[in-house]
Amino acid sequence: MVDSDPSDSPESPEVRKTEFIAIATVGRPVGLKGWCRIFTFGSTLEKVKIPYTITAGLKNPEVSVTLKELRKDANVYKGLFKGYDTREEIESLKNHKLYIEKEKLPITRENEFYHFELEGMAVFNDVKNECIGKVNRVFNYPTVDALEVRKEDGSMCIIPMTELVIERIDKENQKIYVNDSAVEELL
Repeated sequence: MVDSDPSDSPESPEVRKTEFIAIATVGRPVGLKGWCRIFTFGSTLEKVKIPYTITAGLKNPEVSVTLKELRKDANVYKGLFKGYDTREEIESLKNHKLYIEKEKLPITRENEFYHFELEGMAVFNDVKNECIGKVNRVFNYPTVDALEVRKEDGSMCIIPMTELVIERIDKENQKIYVNDSAVEELL
């Protein structure tokens, strides 16, 4: 799953702005030879074929960079970008988000969703069919993805995306159904 930063507003019927989705953030440099930490939003980055040209930017896509190596050590990704061969050079990309064009996202399998697809969906109790709230954000924690839900009363709650908690996701109707017993524990 990935976080989203979509910006697709048609400029004219024939010209459409490219929509980019943020899939990672560049972290601090590691070592002296241009390696850096990369914090992914879901598993999209690990699915692309390396070397891969991607767009980087602090708040919006700004510059194309080529990720030439990607390694996973424990729960941490390390990346090496073409043309960023020293600690000082890679420091210039620190805190930049890495974006991919929405059309180039890998196709998801059944019951797999990108973060941006879940944001805004209504969350329902599966037994009572009561609306709990709407997904505000999706967090990609090391052990589990979680939904930040703005409840009907305006307060926020976090719902882990596990098989025990999430009963089903109805993408067509923009609804997420949460296990009744989990709702009682979480809220």
